[in-house]
Amino acid sequence: MNNPSQMTIMYSEFPLKPCPFCGIVEVFLIRVSDFCGNGDAYYVACPNCNANQFPDVKERAIQDWNQRREPRGVCCE
Repeated sequence: MNNPSQMTIMYSEFPLKPCPFCGIVEVFLIRVSDFCGNGDAYYVACPNCNANQFPDVKERAIQDWNQRREPRGVCCE
């Protein structure tokens, strides 16, 4: 019998940008253990609007979530 994948909220050593859809600041890095039989995978998810991404390796999940253009008129420090 196969064990179902388990999801765990993880600590991200890199800052995660707010949700690009609803703007909430507190988003989560989720680990899916034994994703599709290929080991652990990660994704970032918004608990407010349920925005998320397809699971990938940890570094790529963080990079993909944070990779976006800032809206016009918004400047990052």
